[in-house]
Amino acid sequence: MPIRFSQALKQPGFFYHGAAFGGNTDVTEAVYNIFIGTDRQQISPDVARERVNQRVKSLFETCLGYRDLYVAVRGSDLFWKTVAVNYLGSSDDLGWEHARMLVHFYARARQTYIGPPVHTGLTQTVDIFIRLGEETSQMAQSSGQLNLAVRSQPTDINEMSRALSNPSPSNTARSVASIIVPVLSTAAWPPFYFGEKDLVFLVYKPVRQALHGITPAAAADSSRLPARPHKRSSAIDLRVFLGYISLTMYNIGSPWALYLAPVAFLDNPTRQKWYFHTAKQSKMFGTLDQFLEYSWSSILAGKDLALGMLTPWFASQAQLGTVGGSAAWAEHDMAARTGMALVLRKTGPPDRPRVQVVLFDPWKNYPPAANEAARLHGQAIFGFREAVIDRVKASTSALGQAPTLEGWWGGRLSYGVADDADSVGITALWIDEILQGVDVLPPSRAIPEIERDEEKRWSDRGFERIPSLEED
Repeated sequence: MPIRFSQALKQPGFFYHGAAFGGNTDVTEAVYNIFIGTDRQQISPDVARERVNQRVKSLFETCLGYRDLYVAVRGSDLFWKTVAVNYLGSSDDLGWEHARMLVHFYARARQTYIGPPVHTGLTQTVDIFIRLGEETSQMAQSSGQLNLAVRSQPTDINEMSRALSNPSPSNTARSVASIIVPVLSTAAWPPFYFGEKDLVFLVYKPVRQALHGITPAAAADSSRLPARPHKRSSAIDLRVFLGYISLTMYNIGSPWALYLAPVAFLDNPTRQKWYFHTAKQSKMFGTLDQFLEYSWSSILAGKDLALGMLTPWFASQAQLGTVGGSAAWAEHDMAARTGMALVLRKTGPPDRPRVQVVLFDPWKNYPPAANEAARLHGQAIFGFREAVIDRVKASTSALGQAPTLEGWWGGRLSYGVADDADSVGITALWIDEILQGVDVLPPSRAIPEIERDEEKRWSDRGFERIPSLEED
């Protein structure tokens, strides 16, 4: 790699000993992609160095945004997975192992620095994280339950900035880092029965602030009920809705798993292309590949079904253009989301695995929603449906034994909705019915006694077969 790129990683106020990342070229390449960019051959050394400064600082700010999680789990893998999922400093996905390695690399380089005092936004942020690590290492072993506090404004980072204002010239890296970071605690939340893959979404700061303390026992408190999603809901609002219905209805022994991020893209490369056009908000949406991985692992762990909310949009970047922030993007007409839901439902005995694939799509039975989707997106929506089915079929190898697939498309609610309800809102209501146990999914034809009238039962609920899914 060109020397100037390795030099860009070396920021003032840090001491670097030996080759970066142990000389591992694969790791170094990944770091270059995240902190400098895939366009690094076209930029100057100064631009590369500034990118590194801002993106490393953003990584440490993300860590500090979850400092109570760091304390609660004593810096375990859950913390790093949460940081990696919610790091918005780059369009590239940051693997959690890389996140941990990079933070430790810069923290160690800061701790071993003995030169003249250097006070920058980056050094100050790293100093605070170092102190957090020192304070946490002196605590007793964690009980394993999360005790996460909701913090009021101003934000943690603003509090830190004030604490570090006008540092004394005599301060070294150590004395700057000695500023105490207070840690708050509350009763254990989220509930212990949520898995690690769910926790990384529930502890995301805006979601946590909206939902902290909600459990099935709090479902009767209508004052905390989030607004029903709609076609221009932000990814954060959609995460809050999904988190709320999961927190109020999921419990030990629940037979379902709900993916807690709205799925807007088929894969990560597609999501990356929208990073700048959505003011970084594309990273708050999930991908179909991520949902399928989550679903199959949930089914293998014993769940009967996994479901997720699909909220794709079909404008091109050229149509949408670059917008002035996440709110402007979310309100843009061409960025209107189309709502669907995908359910993977295990039926049949273990020796003869069978999976129902149900694509709930308001297009089929709600003409106003279908007409709007056709007006905004035209034929693109058909290609998306086909791609979803193709990827589901291709992903079944995750089960180990190839299942027999049974596919259905369409669906309707058990009650009527207003004519102006959009597809995202209708989909949200349908998912809510599924979790409440409303009979909107007929039984599988794998059950012999109902095989004869099974087709009618599905038809009565607004579904039709997906022939391509059942072909060999």
